[in-house]
Amino acid sequence: MLPERRLLSVRLSGSDSSKGHTEYELQVFGGGCQWQVLRRYKEFVKLNAQLTDRFPQLAFPSLPRKVWFNATSYKVVEHRKQALQDYMDEVLQRSDVCSCEEMAAFLKADTNHAALHQDIYDLQSRTEEVARGTSETLALLHQRNEENSALKSEVEALTRELRAL
Repeated sequence: MLPERRLLSVRLSGSDSSKGHTEYELQVFGGGCQWQVLRRYKEFVKLNAQLTDRFPQLAFPSLPRKVWFNATSYKVVEHRKQALQDYMDEVLQRSDVCSCEEMAAFLKADTNHAALHQDIYDLQSRTEEVARGTSETLALLHQRNEENSALKSEVEALTRELRAL
């Protein structure tokens, strides 16, 4: 549970529609800390229902309407992102809402093990690419060094000949 009267703010800083649905990137600021969470529209809908059940005396702002077609289009996503930002700004003005379990769960930092494993795999692949590139570069440098040594020997021989003349 988030502590009572904790200053909490959320900024919707981006979105990703590459998976056939849109995930909104929320930058959460609270208690001197900052973290990021990714949430889908349906998770905002769930949060709103939970808050309405928990605080029936409060009037919560409306969420943007459900979009059935072109839900991942740039125009729809940007409009919805701004509407969700307005929603969060208004909801987080109340300390009792900020400190409730439902909000704490919604804003809890994501632990996506699949994404972490993919990041590790990507880093390993990139490291292997760099290592291959480094090996190739070293081999080329070694070859050039041998060529330079041969040229240096030739220059030294020519220099000796010129001095002899």
